[in-house]
Amino acid sequence: DYGQVSTKDGEISIVNTPNQIYSVETVDGNDSYTLLENIIDVAVGGFHSLAVDSDGYVWAWGRNDYGQLGDGTFKNRGAAKKVMLGSEPLKNVVAVAAGIGHSLALTADGHVYAWGANVALNTSDGSLLNKPANQLGASSTVDGDFVKYPVRVTQGTSASGVQRNIDGTIITGDDGIALTDENLSNIVQIVAGDNYSAALRADGTVFVWGLNERSVAGTKSTLATDTRMAPYQIVVGQYNSSNAGTLDSRFDTSYIQTISKIAAGSEHLLMLTNKHYGETD
Repeated sequence: DYGQVSTKDGEISIVNTPNQIYSVETVDGNDSYTLLENIIDVAVGGFHSLAVDSDGYVWAWGRNDYGQLGDGTFKNRGAAKKVMLGSEPLKNVVAVAAGIGHSLALTADGHVYAWGANVALNTSDGSLLNKPANQLGASSTVDGDFVKYPVRVTQGTSASGVQRNIDGTIITGDDGIALTDENLSNIVQIVAGDNYSAALRADGTVFVWGLNERSVAGTKSTLATDTRMAPYQIVVGQYNSSNAGTLDSRFDTSYIQTISKIAAGSEHLLMLTNKHYGETD
Protein backbone atom coordinates (compact mmCIF):
# COMPACT_ATOMS: atom_id res chain seq x y z
CA ASP A 1 0.00 0.00 0.00
CA TYR A 2 2.94 2.34 0.67
CA GLY A 3 5.45 1.08 -1.89
CA GLN A 4 7.28 -1.28 0.47
CA VAL A 5 7.60 -3.67 -2.48
CA SER A 6 9.69 -1.58 -4.87
CA THR A 7 8.90 -1.44 -8.60
CA LYS A 8 10.98 -0.39 -11.60
CA ASP A 9 8.88 2.74 -12.19
CA GLY A 10 8.45 3.68 -8.53
CA GLU A 11 4.71 2.99 -8.64
CA ILE A 12 3.09 2.50 -5.23
CA SER A 13 0.92 -0.58 -5.63
CA ILE A 14 0.18 -4.01 -4.17
CA VAL A 15 2.37 -6.80 -5.60
CA ASN A 16 1.12 -10.39 -5.24
CA THR A 17 4.20 -12.23 -6.52
CA PRO A 18 7.94 -12.03 -5.72
CA ASN A 19 9.37 -8.90 -7.27
CA GLN A 20 12.94 -7.69 -7.81
CA ILE A 21 13.66 -4.46 -5.96
CA TYR A 22 14.50 -1.31 -7.89
CA SER A 23 16.38 1.76 -6.72
CA VAL A 24 15.97 5.33 -7.86
CA GLU A 25 18.56 8.10 -8.09
CA THR A 26 17.83 11.62 -9.23
CA VAL A 27 20.35 13.30 -11.52
CA ASP A 28 19.72 16.80 -12.90
CA GLY A 29 16.08 16.51 -11.92
CA ASN A 30 15.54 13.20 -13.73
CA ASP A 31 14.80 9.90 -11.96
CA SER A 32 16.79 6.86 -13.05
CA TYR A 33 15.55 3.38 -12.00
CA THR A 34 17.91 0.39 -11.77
CA LEU A 35 17.84 -2.99 -10.06
CA LEU A 36 19.10 -2.87 -6.46
CA GLU A 37 22.16 -5.15 -6.41
CA ASN A 38 25.06 -6.37 -4.24
CA ILE A 39 22.93 -6.39 -1.08
CA ILE A 40 24.46 -7.77 2.14
CA ASP A 41 21.63 -7.18 4.65
CA VAL A 42 17.90 -6.41 4.65
CA ALA A 43 15.22 -5.53 7.22
CA VAL A 44 11.48 -4.91 7.20
CA GLY A 45 9.53 -2.53 9.41
CA GLY A 46 5.80 -2.08 9.85
CA PHE A 47 5.32 -0.64 6.36
CA HIS A 48 8.83 0.08 5.07
CA SER A 49 11.90 -1.84 3.93
CA LEU A 50 15.67 -1.38 4.29
CA ALA A 51 18.72 -2.80 2.51
CA VAL A 52 22.50 -2.40 2.81
CA ASP A 53 24.72 -2.76 -0.23
CA SER A 54 28.31 -3.99 -0.36
CA ASP A 55 29.57 -0.39 -0.51
CA GLY A 56 28.05 0.33 2.91
CA TYR A 57 25.12 2.47 1.74
CA VAL A 58 21.58 2.06 3.09
CA TRP A 59 18.53 2.01 0.81
CA ALA A 60 14.95 2.49 2.02
CA TRP A 61 11.49 2.41 0.49
CA GLY A 62 7.82 2.24 1.48
CA ARG A 63 5.94 4.29 4.07
CA ASN A 64 7.65 7.48 5.21
CA ASP A 65 5.16 9.57 7.20
CA TYR A 66 7.47 9.46 10.24
CA GLY A 67 10.75 9.92 8.35
CA GLN A 68 11.62 6.21 8.59
CA LEU A 69 13.17 6.22 5.09
CA GLY A 70 15.83 8.69 6.22
CA ASP A 71 15.89 10.66 2.97
CA GLY A 72 15.07 14.04 4.49
CA THR A 73 11.40 13.94 3.46
CA PHE A 74 8.10 12.49 4.67
CA LYS A 75 7.19 11.18 1.20
CA ASN A 76 6.28 7.53 0.64
CA ARG A 77 8.48 5.87 -1.98
CA GLY A 78 7.81 3.00 -4.37
CA ALA A 79 11.51 2.56 -5.21
CA ALA A 80 14.56 2.27 -2.97
CA LYS A 81 16.37 5.54 -2.25
CA LYS A 82 19.63 6.13 -0.36
CA VAL A 83 19.40 7.07 3.31
CA MET A 84 21.01 10.46 3.77
CA LEU A 85 23.06 11.92 6.60
CA GLY A 86 22.28 15.53 5.80
CA SER A 87 23.60 16.28 2.32
CA GLU A 88 25.70 13.10 2.12
CA PRO A 89 24.63 9.43 2.11
CA LEU A 90 24.93 7.44 5.32
CA LYS A 91 27.93 5.16 4.71
CA ASN A 92 30.10 2.42 6.21
CA VAL A 93 26.97 0.48 7.28
CA VAL A 94 27.03 -3.30 7.75
CA ALA A 95 23.55 -4.09 9.14
CA VAL A 96 20.05 -2.63 9.48
CA ALA A 97 16.94 -3.21 11.61
CA ALA A 98 13.45 -1.73 11.61
CA GLY A 99 10.44 -1.27 13.91
CA ILE A 100 6.93 -0.14 13.04
CA GLY A 101 8.03 3.36 12.15
CA HIS A 102 11.73 3.64 13.00
CA SER A 103 14.96 2.41 11.45
CA LEU A 104 18.42 1.47 12.75
CA ALA A 105 21.81 1.11 11.09
CA LEU A 106 25.03 -0.39 12.46
CA THR A 107 28.33 0.91 11.11
CA ALA A 108 31.53 -1.08 10.71
CA ASP A 109 33.13 0.83 13.59
CA GLY A 110 30.41 -0.29 16.02
CA HIS A 111 28.19 2.80 16.20
CA VAL A 112 24.40 2.88 15.82
CA TYR A 113 22.28 5.37 13.89
CA ALA A 114 18.51 5.75 14.21
CA TRP A 115 15.80 7.68 12.40
CA GLY A 116 12.01 7.82 12.01
CA ALA A 117 9.33 7.78 14.71
CA ASN A 118 10.41 8.68 18.23
CA VAL A 119 6.95 8.12 19.72
CA ALA A 120 4.82 4.98 20.19
CA LEU A 121 2.90 3.67 17.19
CA ASN A 122 -0.06 1.29 16.93
CA THR A 123 1.08 -2.22 15.93
CA SER A 124 -1.87 -2.87 13.62
CA ASP A 125 -1.77 0.21 11.39
CA GLY A 126 1.17 2.37 12.42
CA SER A 127 -1.04 5.16 13.73
CA LEU A 128 0.13 7.39 16.59
CA LEU A 129 -0.46 6.44 20.22
CA ASN A 130 -0.59 9.08 22.92
CA LYS A 131 2.62 8.07 24.70
CA PRO A 132 6.39 8.60 24.35
CA ALA A 133 8.68 5.79 23.23
CA ASN A 134 12.12 7.20 22.34
CA GLN A 135 13.01 4.35 19.97
CA LEU A 136 15.83 6.53 18.61
CA GLY A 137 17.73 6.69 21.90
CA ALA A 138 18.76 9.76 23.85
CA SER A 139 20.52 12.39 21.84
CA SER A 140 20.76 16.13 21.95
CA THR A 141 20.29 16.06 18.17
CA VAL A 142 16.82 14.51 18.39
CA ASP A 143 14.31 17.31 18.01
CA GLY A 144 10.63 16.39 17.94
CA ASP A 145 8.68 13.18 17.48
CA PHE A 146 9.81 12.38 13.92
CA VAL A 147 13.41 12.44 12.69
CA LYS A 148 13.90 12.29 8.91
CA TYR A 149 17.72 12.02 8.97
CA PRO A 150 19.83 9.46 10.90
CA VAL A 151 21.13 10.51 14.32
CA ARG A 152 23.78 8.67 16.30
CA VAL A 153 22.42 6.76 19.30
CA THR A 154 23.98 7.88 22.57
CA GLN A 155 24.62 6.01 25.80
CA GLY A 156 23.58 8.74 28.23
CA THR A 157 20.56 8.70 30.51
CA SER A 158 18.75 11.76 29.23
CA ALA A 159 17.26 13.01 25.99
CA SER A 160 18.60 16.48 26.75
CA GLY A 161 22.22 15.67 26.01
CA VAL A 162 23.35 15.51 29.64
CA GLN A 163 23.51 12.47 31.90
CA ARG A 164 21.13 12.26 34.83
CA ASN A 165 20.61 10.09 37.92
CA ILE A 166 17.38 8.16 38.40
CA ASP A 167 15.98 10.99 40.53
CA GLY A 168 16.57 13.43 37.68
CA THR A 169 19.58 15.25 39.10
CA ILE A 170 22.36 16.04 36.62
CA ILE A 171 25.54 13.97 36.92
CA THR A 172 28.68 16.07 37.13
CA GLY A 173 32.37 15.28 36.95
CA ASP A 174 34.98 16.18 39.55
CA ASP A 175 35.13 19.64 38.03
CA GLY A 176 31.40 20.16 38.58
CA ILE A 177 30.64 20.23 34.85
CA ALA A 178 27.69 18.16 33.62
CA LEU A 179 28.65 14.93 31.86
CA THR A 180 27.38 14.78 28.30
CA ASP A 181 26.00 11.74 26.49
CA GLU A 182 28.49 9.40 24.89
CA ASN A 183 27.91 7.50 21.68
CA LEU A 184 26.84 3.89 22.04
CA SER A 185 29.93 2.03 20.80
CA ASN A 186 31.49 -1.41 20.19
CA ILE A 187 28.14 -2.74 18.97
CA VAL A 188 28.11 -5.96 16.93
CA GLN A 189 24.36 -6.53 16.41
CA ILE A 190 21.17 -4.44 16.35
CA VAL A 191 17.49 -5.44 16.45
CA ALA A 192 14.21 -3.55 16.62
CA GLY A 193 10.79 -4.37 18.04
CA ASP A 194 7.60 -2.45 17.35
CA ASN A 195 8.46 0.53 19.54
CA TYR A 196 11.88 -0.29 20.99
CA SER A 197 15.46 -0.92 19.91
CA ALA A 198 18.24 -3.16 21.24
CA ALA A 199 21.96 -3.62 20.65
CA LEU A 200 24.51 -6.29 21.52
CA ARG A 201 27.96 -5.06 22.50
CA ALA A 202 31.19 -6.92 21.75
CA ASP A 203 31.68 -7.71 25.45
CA GLY A 204 28.43 -9.74 25.53
CA THR A 205 26.29 -7.09 27.23
CA VAL A 206 22.94 -5.87 25.89
CA PHE A 207 21.38 -2.40 25.71
CA VAL A 208 17.68 -1.65 25.22
CA TRP A 209 15.85 1.63 24.69
CA GLY A 210 12.28 2.64 23.86
CA LEU A 211 8.84 1.61 25.10
CA ASN A 212 9.06 -0.85 28.01
CA GLU A 213 5.43 -1.56 28.90
CA ARG A 214 6.01 -5.31 28.44
CA SER A 215 9.32 -5.29 30.37
CA VAL A 216 11.41 -5.81 27.25
CA ALA A 217 14.29 -4.13 29.12
CA GLY A 218 14.32 -7.03 31.58
CA THR A 219 12.48 -5.15 34.32
CA LYS A 220 9.62 -2.70 34.60
CA SER A 221 9.30 0.40 36.72
CA THR A 222 6.13 1.42 38.55
CA LEU A 223 5.44 4.17 36.00
CA ALA A 224 2.18 3.93 34.05
CA THR A 225 4.15 4.42 30.83
CA ASP A 226 7.65 3.00 31.18
CA THR A 227 9.99 4.39 28.53
CA ARG A 228 13.75 3.87 28.44
CA MET A 229 14.90 7.26 27.18
CA ALA A 230 18.46 6.08 26.51
CA PRO A 231 20.19 2.73 25.94
CA TYR A 232 19.68 0.83 29.19
CA GLN A 233 22.02 -2.03 30.05
CA ILE A 234 20.10 -5.20 30.93
CA VAL A 235 20.92 -6.68 34.31
CA VAL A 236 20.42 -10.01 36.07
CA GLY A 237 18.09 -9.39 38.98
CA GLN A 238 15.21 -7.20 40.08
CA TYR A 239 14.75 -3.49 40.51
CA ASN A 240 15.62 -2.33 44.01
CA SER A 241 13.77 0.89 44.81
CA SER A 242 15.92 1.50 47.89
CA ASN A 243 18.86 2.12 45.56
CA ALA A 244 17.05 4.67 43.39
CA GLY A 245 19.13 7.79 42.96
CA THR A 246 22.34 6.17 41.79
CA LEU A 247 23.19 4.81 38.37
CA ASP A 248 25.40 1.87 39.31
CA SER A 249 23.30 0.44 42.14
CA ARG A 250 19.83 0.58 40.64
CA PHE A 251 19.66 -3.19 40.76
CA ASP A 252 20.74 -5.72 43.29
CA THR A 253 22.83 -7.79 40.88
CA SER A 254 25.20 -7.37 37.94
CA TYR A 255 24.83 -6.65 34.24
CA ILE A 256 23.90 -9.64 32.12
CA GLN A 257 26.90 -10.83 30.10
CA THR A 258 28.10 -13.66 27.84
CA ILE A 259 25.40 -12.96 25.24
CA SER A 260 26.29 -13.95 21.67
CA LYS A 261 23.08 -13.12 19.79
CA ILE A 262 19.79 -11.25 20.29
CA ALA A 263 16.41 -11.37 18.56
CA ALA A 264 13.44 -9.01 18.78
CA GLY A 265 9.73 -9.72 18.72
CA SER A 266 6.93 -7.21 18.69
CA GLU A 267 7.16 -6.62 22.45
CA HIS A 268 9.73 -9.13 23.70
CA LEU A 269 13.46 -9.79 23.41
CA LEU A 270 15.46 -13.04 23.31
CA MET A 271 19.15 -13.39 24.17
CA LEU A 272 21.40 -16.36 23.38
CA THR A 273 24.23 -16.97 25.83
CA ASN A 274 27.55 -18.48 24.81
CA LYS A 275 27.72 -20.57 28.00
CA HIS A 276 26.04 -23.85 28.90
CA TYR A 277 23.45 -23.94 31.68
CA GLY A 278 25.14 -23.96 35.06
CA GLU A 279 28.48 -22.58 33.84
CA THR A 280 29.81 -19.76 35.99
CA ASP A 281 33.25 -19.03 34.54
